[in-house]
Amino acid sequence: MGHSGAIHRKPANNRLVFMIISRIKMKKVLPLSSSPLSIIIMLLMIICTNLCPVTSIKCFNCKSNLDEKCLEIEKYNLNETAHLQQECNLEDYASFEFRPTREEELFCQVVRLQIMHSKHYRVIRKCAFLRTKRKMLDNFYHIREIEECFTDLCNSSNRVTMNWIILLLSFMIYVKIH
Repeated sequence: MGHSGAIHRKPANNRLVFMIISRIKMKKVLPLSSSPLSIIIMLLMIICTNLCPVTSIKCFNCKSNLDEKCLEIEKYNLNETAHLQQECNLEDYASFEFRPTREEELFCQVVRLQIMHSKHYRVIRKCAFLRTKRKMLDNFYHIREIEECFTDLCNSSNRVTMNWIILLLSFMIYVKIH
């Protein structure tokens, strides 16, 4: 399907990153003696990881009823699950009636199903483009929990975490070091 290398995702709220940076500068947390090179590198890292547009993301694509590795992918190394990895592109949805546009982001999704009146539990990992408003759904047949994430292969774990937290923690470590 084409693209290789790192995929850079645009967070849902870019203003949060810039508000944090500007507040830190206003409070003079960054020492005045910081080298211009280190500040430039930090800003380039933030721009490259958050503002670059993207048309593809790599997600795990599987159903636990067809492949038991899908149930707990995090227990396996990437080579053992290579057949479950899929590069998702906007072009893949060209035939859909409600297809994504350039402004919409593709993302990874994990759907957990508890089948009612049985002991069956299923996990579905896939590419997606329509955000789900209700993360927990139930009916007479099953309970469904849905999680979404926005970085390559982020739908591998049982619990998906938000990538902006990692960015914020990295930035705080950078500030503390300098």
